[in-house]
Amino acid sequence: MTLDKMKKYMAMLMAGCLLLSCAGVATAMAEENPGEGSPDLAVYQEPDPTPIPTPVPTPVPTPVPTPVPTPVPTPVPTPVPTPVPTPVPTPVPTPVPTPVPTPVPTPVPTPVPTPVPTPVPTPVPTPVPTAVPVQQGSTGPFAATASATSRYAIANEKAMGIHYRISGGVAPYRLKFQVTFRGSTVSSHDIPCGNNDTVTYMPTQPGQYQMSLVLYDSAKPSHSITYTAGVTVQGKATFEYPETWEATLKDVQLTGDMAQDLIAIAESQLGYKTSSNRFITDEQDNKHYYSRYGEWYGAPYSEWCAMYIAFCAHYANVPETVIPKEGGCIPLMDFAKVRSAYHVRGDGYTPAMGDILFLDWTGEGIPVHVGIVKGVVDGKLQTIEGNTSNGVANKTYDLDDEHIMGYSSMQQLIEYNK
Repeated sequence: MTLDKMKKYMAMLMAGCLLLSCAGVATAMAEENPGEGSPDLAVYQEPDPTPIPTPVPTPVPTPVPTPVPTPVPTPVPTPVPTPVPTPVPTPVPTPVPTPVPTPVPTPVPTPVPTPVPTPVPTPVPTPVPTAVPVQQGSTGPFAATASATSRYAIANEKAMGIHYRISGGVAPYRLKFQVTFRGSTVSSHDIPCGNNDTVTYMPTQPGQYQMSLVLYDSAKPSHSITYTAGVTVQGKATFEYPETWEATLKDVQLTGDMAQDLIAIAESQLGYKTSSNRFITDEQDNKHYYSRYGEWYGAPYSEWCAMYIAFCAHYANVPETVIPKEGGCIPLMDFAKVRSAYHVRGDGYTPAMGDILFLDWTGEGIPVHVGIVKGVVDGKLQTIEGNTSNGVANKTYDLDDEHIMGYSSMQQLIEYNK
């Protein structure tokens, strides 16, 4: 039974009960007031009816509502999405590049140079300078400059020459080149020339030569400039090498005493002389000779008295903190002064073995020569010096010689470095 039907059934039951209740009330009222009514009417007295029992209402059982089962919702299955397969990309094959073969270079055979024999220079007493192409002159007055290519030459080995430069004037240009030796002309040429070149001559004998160069243009009359230069020509060059000078030291026995070892090395060089054929000249025609000690130092044609001392100190194992490797007299003096190891003549200091002597020949208060002190014997200063009379020699001085400027003390320099 549905809920609506139950409600209708209950309403009908309640209406029936209400009707029965109203009928009972009306009967009771009639029994309590029998004379009431209309006076003009006879009262009809019905016989007492057979009492009708009051109907006992049959109890209507209260309908038990049929429980309505709570509708269980039908589970709606969660739709499982149909898996969409991931598209697998079709692999695109990587293009394999076609290998390009590396070109193998055709081996080129290394040419084997044909040995060229060293040409032996044939002495040419009067070489003719090669003429150079003629160049046109520039505008402006004629001008020229010239200079010797070197202040010395070597017979049959190293040529002498003049480099020149011309500007202005009237082209073409010409030159006259002349070389004289012992008062005689050994080469003379008058040739066309360019405006920037060198003219040379190869000497055949050692000695003093004179070169003369005249440059002129084609003007009428011509303009000219003359240049002259003296050149010293040496004999065949004889260079020294370490094997040469170290052979002179092989008999020296070093003791470890700096002063004694310095003197021992210095005395091993006694008798050395520079070659009379091995020199150069300066602008004042002063000769500067090649020396073993300048070669060792790196300045073969320089004044070498200080280089000789540095040479001896090096081979005696005297450190440069005591005797530095210097090529000049003034740096040696300054080295001692800044270390309080320099003594002027007459200050009461007695020079000792290994000291350095400073001499001033000009009286200008500048050291121009140095030597190594061997000692003082009988009141005389004994030294050994290089670059004296073009060689190495022993020397003797009075202690009060006016040319003596002072001394560098080896012992004080040793103590300074301790």
